[in-house]
Amino acid sequence: VGCGGSGIACAVQSAQNGTDFIVIEKGTMVGGNANFVEGIFAIDSTPQKEAGIEIEPADVVMAELERGQYRPNGALWMDLCEKSAENIDWLLDMGCLFSGVIDDYHGGLFQTFHWWKDGKAGVGYVEPMKAKMDELGIEPHLETAAVSLIMDDGAVVGVYAEGPEGVIQYNAKAVVLATGGFGG
Repeated sequence: VGCGGSGIACAVQSAQNGTDFIVIEKGTMVGGNANFVEGIFAIDSTPQKEAGIEIEPADVVMAELERGQYRPNGALWMDLCEKSAENIDWLLDMGCLFSGVIDDYHGGLFQTFHWWKDGKAGVGYVEPMKAKMDELGIEPHLETAAVSLIMDDGAVVGVYAEGPEGVIQYNAKAVVLATGGFGG
């Protein structure tokens, strides 16, 4: 459910894994709000290493804990930090384009911000990933909004959606909510 920044990545990886799936997107195009994102976070990425930028993940986690008055989940932050470089490598393998600038995003604590080409994910991420979706034969059902999950004995077994054809029932072994609007 959703074909914005997260949904695009989920769809591409699912296709590469050989998973049988359907993507629904309430908008008229893929990318959603990700079209306007300027860059992405990573620690110890190949581009950072090439630029001579060295950052310890523990330093980033500690700074986030201190800034959040120790409310953030340190284990989740450490996991994010340790896997973030793999994300950059995967994105580069998918043909995504970065500007080459890695900085502290206007005064942050660390040089962890990887800017998309032209400072726009619409250029550096969405367009290359749309091309990858086309290459893999992924055809999202646009203008199709999820309206409710289908439950059976406490398990999610599908989703009801409303699209140009009316209400559609999608039965599934799993449903991935890859949408910033999941609260709605």
